Amino acid sequence: TGQTAGTVYVSFILNVTSLPDSSDGDYFIFMGNATAVASPVYIKTSATAGKYNIGLGKRNNLAATWIDQDLDLNTSYYLVFAITYVDGTKNDICNLWLNPAGTTEPTPDISISTGADLNVFANMNRVIFNHSGDENAGLKMNIDELRVSTDWYGLSPVIVPLAPTELTAATASPTSIDLSWTDNSGNETGFEMDRAPDGTTFTSLTTVAANTTPYTHTGLASSTHY
Repeated sequence: TGQTAGTVYVSFILNVTSLPDSSDGDYFIFMGNATAVASPVYIKTSATAGKYNIGLGKRNNLAATWIDQDLDLNTSYYLVFAITYVDGTKNDICNLWLNPAGTTEPTPDISISTGADLNVFANMNRVIFNHSGDENAGLKMNIDELRVSTDWYGLSPVIVPLAPTELTAATASPTSIDLSWTDNSGNETGFEMDRAPDGTTFTSLTTVAANTTPYTHTGLASSTHY
């Protein structure tokens, strides 16, 4: 679906197994449509034997900018590239990140804003792989976990937290109970406390913060099962 504003991000895992024959470089993935290329990601053989470099262009007819880092064959790298619509002409922003970490968008390794924009931003409706140029002859790669999102957080895989275990309850007073459990995850947002007088019909009591293990439930009726 074409976007009319904001940013479109693409992320993937890249593992190059065979270098391109040319050190001139060519793009191998980009956003755009059937006739237009935007934010192309480039690859070329490095001046260092057995290594390669990654770069970014704003359009395929404009010069690429290269990350000053040699990358290794048969090694996985996490790449993110993006294009942000900016109202006006020749000012859309193309960015590239190499091995970014976290769920908050960091400063890109390459950022390009000068040069011709995609003719109509809303016409950008696909991610395309390109392996037609002579400069990419000999290139072999594996690409995995391709994701497209309109926000940075959407690029992150959803990892379900491990459930807590070893829940125990101890009487603290006639009207309160101390609950404790083992926290088995590091990515939960909190723990929800529910209560049922019959073990079937539960009602929500509260949610405690992440990494909390003890909780005291007060205001209970004495001599009552929960």
